[in-house]
Amino acid sequence: MSKAFFPKLAIDNIKNNTKTYVPFLLATIGMIAMFYDLCAITFDPALKSIRGGTHLGMVLSFGIVIVSIFSLVFIFYTNSFLVKRRIKEFGLYNILGLEKKHISAIMFFEAIFSLVISLIGGLVSGFLLSKFMKLLLAKIIGNIAGFRFEISTHGIFFTVLLFSLIFLLTYIYTVIKVYRSKPIDLLKGSNVGEKEPKVRWVYFVFGLLSLGSGYYLALTIQSPLQAFSTFFIAVLLVIFGTYALFIAVSIFILKLLKKNKNFYYRIENFTSISSLMYRMKQNAVGLSNICILSTMVLVVLSTTISLYVGVDSVLKNRYPLDVVIVSMVQNEQEMFEKKEEIQMVLKETGAKALDIDEAVKTSFYLRQDGNQLIDEYTGFENNVFGGVIPLDYYNALYQTNYELEDNELLIFDKDHLFTQPELIIMGKPFYIKQEIQSFGKKGDLEVVLGSTVGVVVKDVYSFASLVKQPKNVEDSPVSTKAEFHYQFNIDGSKEEKIAVVNKLNAMFKNQGLDMYADGIENSRDEFNSLYGGLFFLGISLGTIFMMATVLIIYYKQIQEGFEDQKRFKIMQQVGMDHQTIKYSINKQVLIMFFLPLLLAMVHVTFAFPMTSKLLMLFGLADKVLFVLCVMATVIVFAVIYTIVYVITSKVYYGIVKH
Repeated sequence: MSKAFFPKLAIDNIKNNTKTYVPFLLATIGMIAMFYDLCAITFDPALKSIRGGTHLGMVLSFGIVIVSIFSLVFIFYTNSFLVKRRIKEFGLYNILGLEKKHISAIMFFEAIFSLVISLIGGLVSGFLLSKFMKLLLAKIIGNIAGFRFEISTHGIFFTVLLFSLIFLLTYIYTVIKVYRSKPIDLLKGSNVGEKEPKVRWVYFVFGLLSLGSGYYLALTIQSPLQAFSTFFIAVLLVIFGTYALFIAVSIFILKLLKKNKNFYYRIENFTSISSLMYRMKQNAVGLSNICILSTMVLVVLSTTISLYVGVDSVLKNRYPLDVVIVSMVQNEQEMFEKKEEIQMVLKETGAKALDIDEAVKTSFYLRQDGNQLIDEYTGFENNVFGGVIPLDYYNALYQTNYELEDNELLIFDKDHLFTQPELIIMGKPFYIKQEIQSFGKKGDLEVVLGSTVGVVVKDVYSFASLVKQPKNVEDSPVSTKAEFHYQFNIDGSKEEKIAVVNKLNAMFKNQGLDMYADGIENSRDEFNSLYGGLFFLGISLGTIFMMATVLIIYYKQIQEGFEDQKRFKIMQQVGMDHQTIKYSINKQVLIMFFLPLLLAMVHVTFAFPMTSKLLMLFGLADKVLFVLCVMATVIVFAVIYTIVYVITSKVYYGIVKH
């Protein structure tokens, strides 16, 4: 055989299988383009010069890892479909005299040509999209300065390296599969059907338990940190449960329908149910993949959109006023001295403070043990963050006239952590005089890891000396001393407000004053970079997951179309008309399409409590906003999903009809 024989045959094979190869190559090109663009942005030196660029770089690096793993899994999955469609062809080669090493050589050149086409198409697309992606990211984070619109050598290197390795692994896997098969197995490969499956009760029970456990974890989460620590466990349980239920429950339902003779022995129902029963195991796995990918699209997009849209809400919760100056104080006299120093420095800046709010506050982070708060820190479980404000501040704020003794307190406990009348804090008993329904101003009780309570006491200074930080926690950002908070608004532009805060901090440092200033505008770029980066990543991952979902659906329809072709031809020969066949096809395709979408919506609904808690880790506690974002995402996704259904059902019917 000439050296050109195998490459030529490989090219002919790709041309002859365009219906399956072209979608695969297009999807791979899309993934390569997306991966390159993520790398190009992440490795752009200008990223370091952007305010918040460190956070943005971390987010994008995380995205690169996710896309890498997903690309590996997805290309392996789609390659298995391509190989299965052509396994009979390989068997024919073997019968005609080609050895398995010759078949391996053909597959090698097919892999090489596919890789080259994918890399060229993906990198060129990535180059063309790079400017758009950088402009999109710059628009999202509100900062375009510094981005360079040029080809990234780092991006090219890592893209070529990753996808070359993936194609190499898929080639090795395929060769091993061919070498382990006998010629007769290869000839029968694509025609090996499955017997009518029995209900797998182990899968059935496992699916119910797994899915039920995942849902239970999602619904019973009490704190953001619990959500973070159990999220991946719940996700794995739901994934396992989805596969098991699709495999077992779908067969169980179809068998019930088959037993209903009045329903089953109608022509349109008979063909649909028998067709689904014939290959239900593979259908179930495909439907599970579609369901899981759909859930990923909905969760990723809805959460990242919520964070991006809610960034102003997060900032307002953290910074009720434009500027806050914080100083550590131990008594009232020191507080007045600090206040005078602040006013003097503020006067030197020339800024006019408006809507001044001042108060002495403190906080604690302790572990709950029944009605006690202790300093035995054993991890994040059962830990409680407490914001503490003085009684006179609370009474002035809410126009109340509560009175407290030294051993009494008011408590804001929305999670109902403490139900007994006595609360013991660091060994000292306090009597809960009243449970209040509101606490301080925004920012007094920040969204933090674990549960939160608000406490009102008579003397903040003595309380601050009581609550000591857990002994084995180092460098904790939570202060246990009393803090004097001096907050105010400023008239002026964003740049002017940033300048005031910077000037205040410089003057505090020069004068040796133990205090610092912070402002909403100083933090806005950091938050925009973090949340904008997450939103950008959500768009990128959502696009990739959507593309994978569409391709899996398309391949599923082609596979089912070819498998049902002969059966429906027989139905036509025995007298079934085209209208009845089309009705049967539509019913089958409807089930295969919209069952995964419906279950994905159920998954998202049960995941809502957990995902909303996860958003609280990022400071977003606006559940109404999150609900609206979830609903909007579901509606848009359902519309796109329906369009895909209309297109692929025509492809399926076209294959069957011919």
